Amino acid sequence: MKEQEDQYAVLVVNGEARKDFLALPLLSAIKNTYPDRKIIVVTHNIEIWLHNPAVWRVYQFGKTSYFHDSYIKARDTKIFSQDPFLTDNFIHKTKHLSKIWCEMFGLTVPTDPSELLPHLFLTEREITATRRILSVGQKPIFMIQTNGGAQNQPYPISWARDLPLPVAEEVCMTMRQKGYEVFHLRRPDQPALQNATPLNLPFRQVLCAIQFSDKRLFIDSFAQHAAAAFNLPSVVTWVANSPKVFGYSINTNIVSEVKPLPRHNPEAFLDEYNITGNLEESPYDTDKLFDAQKLIEALLGTEA
Repeated sequence: MKEQEDQYAVLVVNGEARKDFLALPLLSAIKNTYPDRKIIVVTHNIEIWLHNPAVWRVYQFGKTSYFHDSYIKARDTKIFSQDPFLTDNFIHKTKHLSKIWCEMFGLTVPTDPSELLPHLFLTEREITATRRILSVGQKPIFMIQTNGGAQNQPYPISWARDLPLPVAEEVCMTMRQKGYEVFHLRRPDQPALQNATPLNLPFRQVLCAIQFSDKRLFIDSFAQHAAAAFNLPSVVTWVANSPKVFGYSINTNIVSEVKPLPRHNPEAFLDEYNITGNLEESPYDTDKLFDAQKLIEALLGTEA
């Protein structure tokens, strides 16, 4: 009797790291629908998928030798590769992206908010080494991410998602005064804060470090997703994007209340703004998009 061949489901995630985090809830939805299939992920950001027990193999774009022959050719492989950013629900910002993705693939849509949380899987060696680097236990740890986006975008800043530095400095100064060790999650090409220590580590270790933070102030970028993966609530600021689409109910989501100024925006197509934050598109003439004191109160509550 011929041995039955393995069957596969291939999930393709093409984008920056936050898109991978938002794709993680699809794993259980795919597994529920196709329980006998081995799940293969193709992505730019393999670090987010490593050691996930629901994933059989993870491949990085550009490193997929013999992929078609191994998994596609002459096989009934299920392919999940469509881009949810091109759907009507995403363009009109009606639902959470993970739900949109599930609907698009005909998968069971998560109904419990906890089902939208991503999950990370780290090794004990990663955890031990990172704990030592942070000197965990000596002081409470506050982490802040002020800037997002890819390393090759036109500017190292993005008005569309970033937390303005003057506001961030005021928050960091207060957190230092309250006795917190302040770490700034940033790449070397991104602006630095005077009242924070840069946390320049390999990406997996940055993800690991977030679990040791006591308080968190993040933007619409990878750090808020990593914190959610550890079920850690964060204060998250929003400028051009919506927490309804990219956020989590465990967080304190603070949307800028500054009214956009009228601007010509001839480059806007399906989305109102380019998330990389093209300078000529900015509808704001101020850095005071958020009240630093309100952010501090959200972080500290009665301690503020």
